[in-house]
Amino acid sequence: MIFFRFGLISAVKSVKPIKAGEEIFAYYYYPFAKAPIWFMKYFLDFIEENENEFSNYERCTQGKTIDQLKQIYLAAIERNTAI
Repeated sequence: MIFFRFGLISAVKSVKPIKAGEEIFAYYYYPFAKAPIWFMKYFLDFIEENENEFSNYERCTQGKTIDQLKQIYLAAIERNTAI
């Protein structure tokens, strides 16, 4: 999508109606270990809640298990809180 002020930007188009209170998940293709901590948390929550419901699980998790992703997340929190 071209935005008049910012140029080319990402956009999302729904393929079905979205109910009030429903969330939209967009995968940003961050390498998980380099993603912001907020993204790691929400990504893990989404994966755990929807593990059996979406087709590109392996692609989104970069071949890692949920437990491996949790370890990466916990290590990132430790690095971020270390003095």
